[in-house]
Amino acid sequence: MPLQARIIGLLAWIIIAVLCTACRQNSRAEDVVHTRDPLAPDLIVIATSTPTLQSTVTLESPAEMTEELSPNLTPTTDLPVNDGSLTPASQPCSYDYFFEPSPDVCPSSAPQYSAAAEQPFERGFMIWLETANEIIVFDWDGRWQRFEDTFVEGQQENDPDLVAPAGLYQPVRGFGKVWRENAQVKEQLGWALGRELGYESAFQEQQDEVEELTISFIRAFNGQILALTPRSLQGGDWVIAAS
Repeated sequence: MPLQARIIGLLAWIIIAVLCTACRQNSRAEDVVHTRDPLAPDLIVIATSTPTLQSTVTLESPAEMTEELSPNLTPTTDLPVNDGSLTPASQPCSYDYFFEPSPDVCPSSAPQYSAAAEQPFERGFMIWLETANEIIVFDWDGRWQRFEDTFVEGQQENDPDLVAPAGLYQPVRGFGKVWRENAQVKEQLGWALGRELGYESAFQEQQDEVEELTISFIRAFNGQILALTPRSLQGGDWVIAAS
């Protein structure tokens, strides 16, 4: 075959190949389809003529991407609630309270920290403060009484003749002595619901012109702050000042 004819044939094959490639590209472009699922308007489906290239894109609204949680808060105890008479401090004080929110009257001194114990009863509880050497009796009617801790090592810790009902306990040592020697306390509280619980407590007093009748604050085992308003040197009323 003459050289000229070979060149012409080669050019023809090149032209044909170019035209075929363009046709295939146009065909693929025309096969791309954008559809929206009628059952899920936010779902866009992009499909091509080649099944393996199918893909989906999900569009989420801002409401679907964020969620507000409202935790369920439950009380830690059945103690009476604060009566609202205690408000945040409005003046600078020489000392800080050991809890927040602070009362509106400054404390008379820095807080004192002490080894402590608490025991729950059927109708109240007791708190022992080592530093103050006292036992405070609280009942669920919102009353408290203060007793000196007169128990010493070697004394009888309980009364073996007293048998607690099933599931209940006789208090022992200092708590037991106050409970057994004071019929009113025994009647007020009933039997103990569990054993003593040891912890570190804190207590503090407000400034007051009549110091012996000042309000005291004590931290309970569960972390709540108890406000003791005195009616006398040995007792009065109490509420929860802070949790």
